[in-house]
Amino acid sequence: MHRYCALITGSFYLLFPLEPELVAAVANFRGWNVGRLTYATVIATTGVGKVSNGICFVICALFINNSVDSDRRGALNGLSMTITSAVRTITPITFGAVFS
Repeated sequence: MHRYCALITGSFYLLFPLEPELVAAVANFRGWNVGRLTYATVIATTGVGKVSNGICFVICALFINNSVDSDRRGALNGLSMTITSAVRTITPITFGAVFS
């Protein structure tokens, strides 16, 4: 399960920047409305990407729990959640500065 989840999440994050061009090419080829098709595919892929990202987070937490002895499990969970929170805090600030 974890392999498929990582594959789905990785493919969505790699293909997401190309999505409008791919949708426009398909819509122009078929003669469909580009705006509605783009909106629908962005919502669908974002939803699938968010769900698979959440599943990957839970699977990583389970791997961390299974990798240590029970007497050190609380400390490791606290450390992993602290690092996760720090990365989730720093990432928007960093990429906001880079792309603004």
